[in-house]
Amino acid sequence: MKRRLALAAFGLAALLGSATAAVAANGSALVFGANGKLGSEMVKALLDRNIDVTAFVRPSSDRSLLNGLPIKYVEGDVRNKADIDKAFASGKFTLAVNAIARRSRQEFGLYESSQNSMTAAAKATGVKQMIFFSSVGVGSSRFLYSDKAYANFKATMTEREAAENTLIASGVPYTIVRTGGVLDGNIATGKAYLSEKPILGATTRVDLAQITVACVGADFCKNKIFHAGDDTQKVPGGE
Repeated sequence: MKRRLALAAFGLAALLGSATAAVAANGSALVFGANGKLGSEMVKALLDRNIDVTAFVRPSSDRSLLNGLPIKYVEGDVRNKADIDKAFASGKFTLAVNAIARRSRQEFGLYESSQNSMTAAAKATGVKQMIFFSSVGVGSSRFLYSDKAYANFKATMTEREAAENTLIASGVPYTIVRTGGVLDGNIATGKAYLSEKPILGATTRVDLAQITVACVGADFCKNKIFHAGDDTQKVPGGE
């Protein structure tokens, strides 16, 4: 049977424990990729848990998905380690979230270099948990793709696996969430889950954010790799 974290707001206290939830509610999060589709849903889900949020964004970025939200901003470029260091130094963060997405296939190496910079800064500043959105197909989940399908994503898988390994070795408490398909949609199905067993699944961004935020401050989720799924959803073009 799959080991799952159920998506159920009413069961959150039972899942995480009231003490753990209280710790998370008093925390402060630094979110990379906050203005993107997944990142903005993460920001909203964190705010719903009374977690202060600082969004790391490029100076010229479109912030329309964050309009009206009570958050702080720090500007920079994730390709610049000094900007990432400056962001971590701008506050006392208990949580860091990496939800960045490449803007083009020309940015190969971005996932590895940016996450490695975040990992180093998180360790230096004493961050208590780092959440990294990675990919199904990395590490133990490689077998879920045929050789033909894997070849299409090999460069991304290679750099994300390297980033995962650096984070795991760093000593920073981590929660890695590997995604297969991340779908558009503003309505949560309520059926998404995180599985420690490798699966090739799909979730809406809303559901993915909610089940991931349920891991904030939860001891059960620390130093774990999860795979996101929802049995009501299908991976586009998945094999």
